[in-house]
Parts: sequence; C-alpha cells; structure tokens
Amino acid sequence: MNKRNTKQKAIIKLAIEGLYHPTAEEVLVAVGKIDASIGRATIFRALNEYVKEGKLLKLNFDKKVVYDTQAFDHDHFVCVKCNRIIDLDKTEVVKPPEKLHVLSSNITFYGICDECLKKEDK
Repeated sequence: MNKRNTKQKAIIKLAIEGLYHPTAEEVLVAVGKIDASIGRATIFRALNEYVKEGKLLKLNFDKKVVYDTQAFDHDHFVCVKCNRIIDLDKTEVVKPPEKLHVLSSNITFYGICDECLKKEDK
C-alpha cells in the first residue's frame, strides 16, 4: 500500500471514530470535511477492508446499513420512533442449531427509547 492510501485510510478511520453507528453516507460527509480529495470508491473500499479485518461491524437494521466501531460481540436496541441505535451488552447466550457452524450472532431489540417515552409523557 502506498503512502497516499495509508494516509487516506488514517483519515477515514479518524472520521469513523468520531461517529456513532454511521451509514456510509455519513462517513462520506465526515471524510469530506477532513479531506475532500478522498474519493467515494476509496472510502467504500476502506469500509469493506475494516469489516473484513474485524475492525468494524456492518449491521443491517430495517433496510438501513450502519457501521459499528464496537467490533466485539454485543446486541443492539433500535428505537422505532427516533431510529437511535443503542449498544447493549450481550443479553443471552443462545444455543446454536445443531450441525450448523455459527460465526457470530446479534440480537436486536426494537422498541421506544427512554427519551422518546419522556416526550410522549409530556
């Protein structure tokens, strides 16, 4: 990898670290604020490399793909009102189906977060 690619990847990593469960578009905007010369293809390639390297998780939530810098086994809560995603400690160990080799699991809870509930009570 040449020096330019290394510098670009460092900028992309810096941009991602400043975001919480960003979409690819949010990463593009954040990178553009740091260095507008980094192209879309370079950013997507870096995101895919980080996922393959285990540095990022790529998560699908109801037609929305986000990246998670917390690349360890954990669960999520998604608020159906504000779409906020909250990281949760692993809640339960689920026995994997027999004769299947499970590489990872993710339980996602959907509901209404505390902040949205407070707004409803007012």
